[in-house]
Amino acid sequence: MFAILIEKLRRRQDLLVDEAAAAMEEIMAGRATSAQIAGFLVALSMKGERPAEIVGLARTMRANAVTLPTARPGLFDTCGTGGDGASTFNVSSLAALVLAGCGVPVAKHGNRAVSSRCGSADLFAALGVAIDAAPMAVDRCLAECQIAFLFAPTFHPSMRYAGLTRRELGVRTAFNLLGPLTNPAGVRRQLVGVPRADYTDLIARALGELGSERAWVAHGADGLDEVSTTGYTKITETRDGVVRSFYLHPSDFGLPVADPATLRAETPEEHKAIARG
Repeated sequence: MFAILIEKLRRRQDLLVDEAAAAMEEIMAGRATSAQIAGFLVALSMKGERPAEIVGLARTMRANAVTLPTARPGLFDTCGTGGDGASTFNVSSLAALVLAGCGVPVAKHGNRAVSSRCGSADLFAALGVAIDAAPMAVDRCLAECQIAFLFAPTFHPSMRYAGLTRRELGVRTAFNLLGPLTNPAGVRRQLVGVPRADYTDLIARALGELGSERAWVAHGADGLDEVSTTGYTKITETRDGVVRSFYLHPSDFGLPVADPATLRAETPEEHKAIARG
């Protein structure tokens, strides 16, 4: 199967949803070799991912995920793809804490650092959170605290079959885009940061196909995978099946334009200090 799909991608032909889903099933079942996984991911990346392909990968990943014991409507997530390389403090994690404090229930999906020295899991661990908590404990946190952290390796154990290949490749692939699309709590409202402007439409359309009620996908004009305070931010919104794009600027909210240097943090301890104010 992989030879056929890789050849199709080499010819710059898009995969069908079911083709991408089938490839992902082979990977997550441990039946794909490292060479097959690497060939597939590199070929897909070189062609350029399309919404249907991302949807197929995400659907299979969702189907293989460990889920929470209680279905909760109204959950929100701020998980982004990471990868902007800007070494800013962990904006999405702090935004999640603020939202929960305002009464919005947040199921924060995340992992260890990808492009920085401190991912969301690293920050929450530094703050004393048991990031590898079992699903039952995570469910209880949501019920009692309005926020919980869902550590990706705990809820997506089948992704371990691709872990070594991804590390050996050392380049970004479609798998780096799947975190915000595969929240195990089944969130349908979210804010997603992406490191490239063309990803806003890709991820927004994929989220719409996957059943999101409303999502904003953001890319700062300065390269940040955040709603930026240092310049314009491109937003692509999916809402009830309609996709549209627009731009935001700090002045829209009465804020001055920030100096990027003031947003940087390196170590988990620096991130922890910012989080604690």
